[in-house]
Amino acid sequence: MNSAATRAAERKGDSALALILLLLLLLTAPGGEAHEDEEHGASDARHGGYVMMHNDLHFELVLTPGGELQLYYSDARRAELPAIVVSDVAIEVDRNGEAAEFVALQISPGGDFWLGQAQPVTRPDTIIRIGFVFQGDPLLVEVPASAFLQPPPVMSAGLYLSPERVSRC
Repeated sequence: MNSAATRAAERKGDSALALILLLLLLLTAPGGEAHEDEEHGASDARHGGYVMMHNDLHFELVLTPGGELQLYYSDARRAELPAIVVSDVAIEVDRNGEAAEFVALQISPGGDFWLGQAQPVTRPDTIIRIGFVFQGDPLLVEVPASAFLQPPPVMSAGLYLSPERVSRC
């Protein structure tokens, strides 16, 4: 005697368990592992965005003033990878105190990056969450909008200069 309501409750319980297992996996997963026998490419922002790394995968999030989001991928040596190198890509914009905005994503016409449109991001306390699966491993990252709203630090002769210091030079 398995009613539709019972089956729905079982599916809901399975979803909650899957979410808990995913969170545990993300919390206990080791960070990027060293690959001493491989030469890694630079971590520069080729598209003017914010670069992150997961194992041998570099990914760069670009946020334009108009709210367009672009997500690029490259390998350990920074060779560009097609957008299909990842699956289950999701981006949400969490503006503190407001409902999260889930961004509809699609692969760019050239197939080289993921593309979505959000409302313009103007507050530094906004959080942009990126989720995707790479080679079977799920990844969830939070990027503060302040990373895009402030001018990047300037390097001079190997010294870090804060944006405040640069404006006084």
